[in-house]
Amino acid sequence: MPLEPDSLTELQDAVRSHPFVIPVGAGTKPALSAVPESYLRIGLTRLTGIVEYDPSEFTITVLAGTPVSEVQATLARHGQHLPFDPPLAAKGATIGGTVAAGLSGPGAFRFGPLRDFLIGVRFVDGEGRLLTGGGKVVKNAAGFDLPKFLIGSAGRLGILVELTFKVFPQPEASATFAVAMPGDLRQVTQWIGRFSRSPHDLEALEFEPHENILWGRLAGNRSALKPRLQRIEQDFGLQGNFVHCDPDEAAFFWNRQLDFAWAEPDRWLVKIPITPDQIETLDPLLARPGISRRYGMGGNVAWVAGVAEQIAALNVKTDQCLMLRLPEEGDRNISCGFHGPVTGALKNALDSEGRFPHG
Repeated sequence: MPLEPDSLTELQDAVRSHPFVIPVGAGTKPALSAVPESYLRIGLTRLTGIVEYDPSEFTITVLAGTPVSEVQATLARHGQHLPFDPPLAAKGATIGGTVAAGLSGPGAFRFGPLRDFLIGVRFVDGEGRLLTGGGKVVKNAAGFDLPKFLIGSAGRLGILVELTFKVFPQPEASATFAVAMPGDLRQVTQWIGRFSRSPHDLEALEFEPHENILWGRLAGNRSALKPRLQRIEQDFGLQGNFVHCDPDEAAFFWNRQLDFAWAEPDRWLVKIPITPDQIETLDPLLARPGISRRYGMGGNVAWVAGVAEQIAALNVKTDQCLMLRLPEEGDRNISCGFHGPVTGALKNALDSEGRFPHG
C-alpha cells in the first residue's frame, strides 16, 4: 500500500526520508509506476481540491490528486471544459496522473494536446524542495517553460502537487459521423488527410482499423450541427457511405476511446506517436492475432494493446512509446520512454540524489 500524505509537508518529509520514491495516483495507468519493490510509493489522492478558479479568467488551479471528473464537473457548471479531452476520467484518473502521463484524448485533434493548456505547476523535487514553474495567468510568459518538461515525465523529475490550466468555453452540443473506409491503407491515409485539411473544423478524427471505419466529431451550436454534417457529406461525395450517429451510439464510441475499453484488460497497452502516413506501413505489422489497435488525433497517435512479446518488440523500435498498462505478471522494470540529453540534464538538476526512477 502506498504512503498517503495528508499535507504538502508530509509529502516533502517522505521524499527526504527515503532513498527511492515514486508518486502514484488512482492507478489507472499502472505501467508508469512499475518499479522495483525498493521504491516507496507515495499516493496523492488525499491532496485534492480546487485551489483557485475564476471563470472570467479562463484558468483553474487544482491539486494534483484531484480526480479529472471533479475538475470537469466544476468547469461544466460554468460552461467551460478542458479542451484536450483527458482520457480515463470515468475510471477515476487524477489530474496529476494525466499530466505525468502526458495524455490527451480525441478532442486534442482540434484544440491541441495537454501541453498547450498547462500553464503553471508546483512540484516537489528529489531534495524535497517545493518548486514553481510557469504562472496562473495565460499571458505569463516569463522564465523557463518548466511545465512542458513535466508533461509525460511520469514522476521521474518530481512529484506534481499543483497544476494550473487555461480552459475554453464548452460547446453547446456535438455530432458524430462514421464513414466506411476502402481496404487500401494508402487510400485511408489520404482520406484522413482530406478531412484534416478541410475547412469543416472537425473536433475529433479517429480511425478504427478492425472495422475499417473513420469516425469524426463536430461541436458547436446545436442548430448548426445538422447543416454542417450535410455539407461534409456533399463536399466529400459520401452519399450512401456517411452515417450520422445517434447520441447513444456516439457516446458509446467516444467513451470506449477515452477509457480504452476496446483493449483487452489482460493486454499491455502502449501509446506510439506517429504521423498519418506511417499507418500504411505500421498497421500490417499490427494486424495479427492478439493485437488490438486504434489511430487517434487524425492519425497522429497509435494506441496498441497486445501480449508482452509483441509490445516489447515495439518498445525496442522507438523510445517515444509510453506504456500505460501491463498485466500483473509483466516485467516490472520497463521504460516509460523518458529519454534524451535535455531531459537527462534536467533530471540531474532536479533529482541529483536519484530518488525518482530513471527510465
